[in-house]
Amino acid sequence: MERVKVGIIGATGGIAPVHIESLRRLGVVEIYGVASSSLERAQNIARRLGVPRAYGGYEELLQDPDVVAVHNCTPNHLHFAINKKALESGKHIISEKPLARDASETLELARLADSTQTTAAVCFNYRYYPLVQEAKALIDAGEVGEIRFVSGTYLGDWFFRGDVVNWRMRAESGGSSRVLADIGTHWFDLVEYVTGLRITRVMGDRQTFLSERRPEVNPGYAGSIGTGVDVQAHVSSGFKVDTDDYASVLLIFENGARGSAMFSDVAAGRKGKLCFEIYGSKKSLAWDQENPNVLWVGRHNKPNAMIMKDLGVLSDRGRRFARFASGESEGFSDAFTNLFDEIYGHIAGTKDSRNFPTFADGHRATLISDCIVESCREGKWVEVKSQGH
Repeated sequence: MERVKVGIIGATGGIAPVHIESLRRLGVVEIYGVASSSLERAQNIARRLGVPRAYGGYEELLQDPDVVAVHNCTPNHLHFAINKKALESGKHIISEKPLARDASETLELARLADSTQTTAAVCFNYRYYPLVQEAKALIDAGEVGEIRFVSGTYLGDWFFRGDVVNWRMRAESGGSSRVLADIGTHWFDLVEYVTGLRITRVMGDRQTFLSERRPEVNPGYAGSIGTGVDVQAHVSSGFKVDTDDYASVLLIFENGARGSAMFSDVAAGRKGKLCFEIYGSKKSLAWDQENPNVLWVGRHNKPNAMIMKDLGVLSDRGRRFARFASGESEGFSDAFTNLFDEIYGHIAGTKDSRNFPTFADGHRATLISDCIVESCREGKWVEVKSQGH
């Protein structure tokens, strides 16, 4: 079978190498080219990652008739234009989240994707850990019972220091919310996916603790994380931050279940604590990305259980997404590989269903985020209206 030729847009960012590594493990795609904002930068990354072609802009890549699918790994403010152009060019498009900066843009993309024959997917990779799939299997089988309430977090400390600056901290490049759009959308998608329930109402709160950052403390440290910012330009004047360091939300689901969640990227010691706890009328479930190969099962008047990644114990669904033997850890890039396997199986026609997050799902997560921002601004509960998706 001929391999699908794939182009990577935004190849100099931190997530692009994860895409490339995970795609190569599939064995059915060829990383055909990389595009960046300058040809020299694209050529450097192409040499480093062993990619045959380099493009000095995404338009050039999209015009190449040999490229069948593209991965959008650019900063958030570029997602909309590139995703739209890719759809209009007839390319399959796999976009990093958030799909765009706000729900009006994501709705336009979702509707455009519906009108085309191409595959349009968004990278909500956390769905594809084996124990997340096991949690969904248990809920779908009725083992948890009626879901009553849900809680969770997505916490990190990558922006904890006041000398760290990044494009995500400016609304003009990252969108009106940072933690809601950048990491909260992962949690919203994950919880709706696992429970099978839609969030219908939200009440939010958010805060910026570091409204001005000063990279002069250690500009080398700040630059080392790929800021997308001219660090030296802010050494004396300071870097103004107009996005949130923290957000929390109360939730109501379509079945009347309640929920709460908290998000921050300035939580000291947390390195990506994406977790959920789901409480039902029969059992409870809990999963944590910081310990991803374990699913906690809570019972009343019976011993609680820890389901390990054991191929002899997992359901057919959980076992399907395990790439290694029992006891061998599955991680971040493995979840990406599972996601891409579903997407490219659909493109090749070897998988019947769309078992991957579509642009409609990407719109859904951004819509929830926008409703929370509105709730914070208005100080009241806000209804999450579907807008046709």
